[in-house]
Amino acid sequence: MTVESLSVLEKYQEALKSIGQKEFDRGRNSFQDTDSLIHLRNALIHYKPEWDDEAKVHQKIQARLHKKFSLNTLSNSKSLWFPHQCLGAGCAKWSVETIELFMSEFCKVLGIPNRFK
Repeated sequence: MTVESLSVLEKYQEALKSIGQKEFDRGRNSFQDTDSLIHLRNALIHYKPEWDDEAKVHQKIQARLHKKFSLNTLSNSKSLWFPHQCLGAGCAKWSVETIELFMSEFCKVLGIPNRFK
């Protein structure tokens, strides 16, 4: 398998292994949240509408994220969770905090300066 064919998080794991460091614990919140953020990003970039009663991809995203951040206050409570209730200030704040934490941990393991500080 080539590095190009690996998922984003697998590339980070390979980078750690290549310098003799222990991989990230896949069960850690920071790893899981980063994985969820990548799924959200993919759902947005490769958005495909789904019927309300057949929303498999969107329901998976909701199941992963529904308690991670506050919902869009400008959205009607009867609107679909994804994307209408999901996308708002709470989601944006959680996204930034998630990637800052993940990258801080990665930089710490590599022993390089954290660009977010």
